Order: sequence, then structure tokens, then C-alpha cells
Amino acid sequence: MNNPHRSYDALIRCRDAAGSDSQLGRDLGITQSTIWRIINEYKRLPAEYVLLAERLYGVSRHDLRIDIYPIDLDVVAPMDCDSPQSSEPNGAAHRLSEGIE
Repeated sequence: MNNPHRSYDALIRCRDAAGSDSQLGRDLGITQSTIWRIINEYKRLPAEYVLLAERLYGVSRHDLRIDIYPIDLDVVAPMDCDSPQSSEPNGAAHRLSEGIE
């Protein structure tokens, strides 16, 4: 499931979108030498830069760091705030509305 090259490939897509290591560093607020180390030694973007890189370059956070942003999370549908729900037979929302005049 966790492809070790996925994060590196995504990092290279960010660099290519930025145009250079230097520009990528400027955009993320870090030095070119640090970007060089990230690309050539660490091979994945540190977590604190992932969301900014996603916003700037359109490279998915899931691709940049699948270890912290997995794709296969179960998404829970939001509750409908207009229709009160309760597990009690005479729902708490119903009891609250009885006291309002």
C-alpha cells in the first residue's frame, strides 16, 4: 500500500512546478540548501510544508505524505443539522422544543 517512491515523485513534481530547487525553497520559506537535502537525502517533504505545497502546486497531500494523509480513510457523512437526531425514544431535541413557547 505504501509505495516508497510515491512521496519522492510528488516532491519532484513540486520542484518541477516551482521551476527550481531555489524557487521551491522560496515558496515554502526555506533555503535552497535545505530543499536540496530534502530532495536528495530525505526524499520526502517534511510534514509542516505539505499543505502549503499542495495549495501552491496542486500536488496532493496524499501523494506527498501518504504516511500521514492516507487515501483510504473512511469518510463519515455529516449530520443533517436541520433534522434533530437522538437515540432516545422521545429524543432530547423533542423535549427541548416542548419547553419553548
